[in-house]
Amino acid sequence: MKKIFYVFVLGAAVMGCQKENVSEVSDAGNSINEQVVEATITEPVTYLADTDFDSWTSIASIEDRFEACNIPESEARSMTDEALMKSVINYPLNYLIFAYNNPEDAVRKVIENSNVHKELVRRAGSADAILDAFASTTVSDMESMRTKDYCNVTYSDEIFLDYFVNPEFIPALESKEASVTLQSIADKKIEARLANEEVYSLRSISPLISVASDKVVKAVAEKQPMRAAAYTRKTSKTPFGKDIVVYSANSDFSSSERKSIDNTYKRSYPSATFVSSATKKYNCHSYAWFWDSSYNPFWIDAYENGSLQLSKFWTNALFESCSSATGAKRAYYSTGDHSAIVRPDGKFISKWGQAPVMIHDKNYCPYSTSGIQYFKVRSSSMYVNNYHLDGPSPIIVNTSQYYYYEHDWPDHFLTDHTVEVEDMQSTPGKYSLETFGSGCYLTCGQTGAYRVFVRSYYEGQEVAFNSQYIISIGADWR
Repeated sequence: MKKIFYVFVLGAAVMGCQKENVSEVSDAGNSINEQVVEATITEPVTYLADTDFDSWTSIASIEDRFEACNIPESEARSMTDEALMKSVINYPLNYLIFAYNNPEDAVRKVIENSNVHKELVRRAGSADAILDAFASTTVSDMESMRTKDYCNVTYSDEIFLDYFVNPEFIPALESKEASVTLQSIADKKIEARLANEEVYSLRSISPLISVASDKVVKAVAEKQPMRAAAYTRKTSKTPFGKDIVVYSANSDFSSSERKSIDNTYKRSYPSATFVSSATKKYNCHSYAWFWDSSYNPFWIDAYENGSLQLSKFWTNALFESCSSATGAKRAYYSTGDHSAIVRPDGKFISKWGQAPVMIHDKNYCPYSTSGIQYFKVRSSSMYVNNYHLDGPSPIIVNTSQYYYYEHDWPDHFLTDHTVEVEDMQSTPGKYSLETFGSGCYLTCGQTGAYRVFVRSYYEGQEVAFNSQYIISIGADWR
């Protein structure tokens, strides 16, 4: 593995020693230890992405990118609150906020892997520096890069901060004074974005709602009552008709937001191939398992009510587990909450959370490949009860009748069908079958019973079948 080195400034511009109250926080958010540390580093971290962007973007795995951004814990403890906060704003992996199915998981992942973030969130006295910086950040132009004063930031920086600057992650913001200040900042940011609807979508304010005032929250609901909820929960079907919970987005990115996110990922992963734009309508799991189309209307979570609902796609279903990428059609990154389509050339194609659809190598993406699982198309055809030909029985002999394929899963699944007729008579062969549209015409040449098989194929391989009996009767039958 290529060794990654970080670059950081050891306080070249030391303004004198600053004492910082450092509070180590337990999982419950309670201060368990306070100590005074001499904070002598007043300059933010200079990351590899700042000094050699080509080398930065050549790093494939997300683990190595985290390593490239990290600094020793002792260095982080020697930084002032202001230097830490600037390092957070300038963090090269802020773009992860759009790559994860739950943006808050992206924040947790960053804190877990960054000593800068860990140090900032556990300091008891960090609220003023955090709130001052948060209040001053803005996106002057969706296409502009962050400026050296750390005030004009990228859209990815801004949305990451919206989620990060929250008492859920930073205990120092739980005090009454900090809460009032944070509420005021959130209100102003929400009002500014609502006033600039051509640039900001309604969804851009969602991370701020939890800390905004009741007055502003009410105003948002009144302004967009039908779109106040991010998603509507619905139920759809897997290829073999199993129920699966899906979510329909009630709004999406603005064109400016979409362009900014697209460009961020093109720039951050130049060796990947951009396929289609960022959208909140569907995610990786939906794209890989439900429908690999930009018309896909649904977002699908891997887990629902604590159960891995994605397994409905590979348990007695269209796909089955296999040991490697060879021959596989799908991949599930079990520790990365990600799914991908495996192409014949060995490349993967996947939707990166809310971000674009990209063609990429297995580990050249924002997700951990630890525990990756592979799946191929099922090797044997399966009898599916809710799949058959729909039409009349009995039918009149020598009369053509139309039957169409009946199933209870979405129409884009398994569109390749064949029909076979087994003549149950003593003198078989007296029938005609003509496939037409989404069904077939059947004419029985003599009275009696006929067994009709319908078979469904995926990528040329039979995967499902059913059969039924159709009775042919004479015209004078009563």
